Amino acid sequence: MFVIFVLTKYEQFEKTYKMKHIDSFETNLDNSLKQISSFLKQYSKFVIIIHQNPDGDAIGSATALANLLQQLEKSVTIMVDNQLPDNLKFLKGFEEIIVYSSNPAPEIIREAEVILIMDLNDSNRMSSIEQEYLESKAIKMLIDHHINPKLEVEVMAVDTDATSTGELTWKLLRDNFRHYINKEIAESCYVAIMTDTGNFRYDRTDIEIFRIAAEIISYGADPVKLYNDVYNTFSIKAAKLLGKALAGIETHYDDRMCVMTVSKNDYRNYSCTNDDTEGFVDYTLMLDGVTVGILIKEDLEKDIIKISLRSKGEYHVRELGVHFNGGGHKHASGARVEAGNLEEVKSELIRLAGEMIFRDL
Repeated sequence: MFVIFVLTKYEQFEKTYKMKHIDSFETNLDNSLKQISSFLKQYSKFVIIIHQNPDGDAIGSATALANLLQQLEKSVTIMVDNQLPDNLKFLKGFEEIIVYSSNPAPEIIREAEVILIMDLNDSNRMSSIEQEYLESKAIKMLIDHHINPKLEVEVMAVDTDATSTGELTWKLLRDNFRHYINKEIAESCYVAIMTDTGNFRYDRTDIEIFRIAAEIISYGADPVKLYNDVYNTFSIKAAKLLGKALAGIETHYDDRMCVMTVSKNDYRNYSCTNDDTEGFVDYTLMLDGVTVGILIKEDLEKDIIKISLRSKGEYHVRELGVHFNGGGHKHASGARVEAGNLEEVKSELIRLAGEMIFRDL
């Protein structure tokens, strides 16, 4: 009887944690992934496009799929608009990614038979690649987990309840190309999932994703090494910049919202680059009682202000990002403001947060 009781409780627990969120959007995922697998086998020239300011999920998913295509003896090129984060350069295929804004290659897009869009749902997030993409006659396919996909594609494999695009990429590879999975593919998929779950601590971390992580580890991914490679590469100059940013944080709405800013002068004073602020926004949610965290930073090289939004619990920040022509998830969103003023953007964010999120105060 005791064993039966434990199994019943476990089954109830598993059922609870595998329920879909009410805002989730899911295509016929298994069917879509099978369709994509057939295109991967059938065609020879591929381009993979990921979003500007790429993160671990975008780069990990793309390099995993590129690794497969190379094993299938296909031509594949990964493209992104702008700079790549240094802490992911250990992933196989990273060095072959084309940064389109500094090294445009329109002929590769024009010659592509298939374009795979990964971890983005709106062509404007391709930036400098967008026009060539829109004009391309190639077959277009999407693998993504973001809300409200706006792309017109032949095949759409989207599950907004998934933790990451890396999770969907793993399912594609595991269920259709299992014999091609090697250590490098496993590492790319693990990094994609690890980074987009905040090292398995965001709200959609559940039983299924831990099972997937275990599968990936069985193919050679070392979770300790990969964590160190991604997160424990903080430079001394970046640490000093973080100290400056932390010293200047503001709190609003009864200390329930934290705002951090980084200016161009801050970058210059500490000899830092845009990449050195990776992960800064996470610190805004570490304060006791804070439910919404905002990082506002000037781009060192362009006349752009970048906004990163994070939240927890019942507080959602996606609509705040959308107001600034951005997007993302309920608890993680972002946006960019062209030719904006840092203080003015901050004031507007604080005001809008009061209207959209903290209306009870």
